[in-house]
Amino acid sequence: MLPKITLVTTTIFDMLALDGYLQAARHYGGEVRIIVIPDRKTDPALFRRVQQLKRKGDCSPIKLDCPALEEQEMFLNKIGVPGDFIPYDSDNRRNVGFLMALAEPVDMLVSVDDDNFVWRTDSFFADHAVVCRGKHLEQVAHAPDGWLNPCDLLEYPQGQVLYPRGFPYRHRNANASLDIYESSVDIHLNAGLWLQDPDVDAISRLAGIVHTTGLKQSPVVLSPATWMPINTQNTALNSEALPAYYYIRMGCSLGGLSLDRFGDILSGYFFQACAASLGGSIRVGTPLVEHRRNAHNLLNDLTHELGGILLLEDLADWLTAQSITGSSYIECYEGLADALEQQADSFQGWVWEQGSRDFLVTTAQRMRIWLSACRTLLGK
Repeated sequence: MLPKITLVTTTIFDMLALDGYLQAARHYGGEVRIIVIPDRKTDPALFRRVQQLKRKGDCSPIKLDCPALEEQEMFLNKIGVPGDFIPYDSDNRRNVGFLMALAEPVDMLVSVDDDNFVWRTDSFFADHAVVCRGKHLEQVAHAPDGWLNPCDLLEYPQGQVLYPRGFPYRHRNANASLDIYESSVDIHLNAGLWLQDPDVDAISRLAGIVHTTGLKQSPVVLSPATWMPINTQNTALNSEALPAYYYIRMGCSLGGLSLDRFGDILSGYFFQACAASLGGSIRVGTPLVEHRRNAHNLLNDLTHELGGILLLEDLADWLTAQSITGSSYIECYEGLADALEQQADSFQGWVWEQGSRDFLVTTAQRMRIWLSACRTLLGK
């Protein structure tokens, strides 16, 4: 039987990409639910479009949900989530969809951005369903320096060197090599990549045009000692791992800088710390999506990303050295929250002022609130 899938996205636009996911779901043939989380600024055209699709039967047999704000709040209240835990007018609203996905029996979650367009509708969900295959043979990539650059799997103009948003600058090395070998793995998370406009940071965008045209290497699985940034664009994970995939809330001040645009990056690194402890593997490559990036003010993006870039220079190295214990993702994520809170006062450097340390402590507290909601939904 094909794995049961829930796809989650959030948008303030009409989400033109939606038709492609409906088509991909029909190609998949298994049970698919699509949850589109609107916010206070969402274009009313989205609601009209969803209702039209339902009236015409264009989404049948896929279950398509676009819960109004009142419905979202009723759901959160029912599971005991504080009213201010998931702020409005924020990409953090994606957490509502993640919790809704956990509320119904599901085998896997797929997270996409509203400007991610399906490239191949015939294989999109099937490629992501690798997270439900259990133990099987895959090509595994080991990076001697501990870091794999997923952009190295993509085709783009010669002379450029691209790194994804969230890749620590101190570990960027254009001459890095990989050792490839075959091994039996249990994939818990699958990170699809991006055609056209890869997910790089504002520094890279300001430095020059970035454009990818294809995949130049087959997908690989990260070795247990190899890390990379993971975002919420075109990413799938086994539902048992979802409690360790809380989208971290942004909005604090780090050394006078406003921290934003790194909530997904931090959630990806936190997930990896838990997966490493549980023997869960991470695959990167397919499926591809076309990233038709929404309009951005790059200088504004830069001011919001810089705090996260500086934070990760220290935090990523600390995370890769952690040995989190636990027999489940819930237990490991709780242990990570405790370790994060205990470590907060130990980081040194100009970016590590009181606001930075408070951010880590507050994040740990929010991780526990998230776990409480997950336990309520799972009956644990």
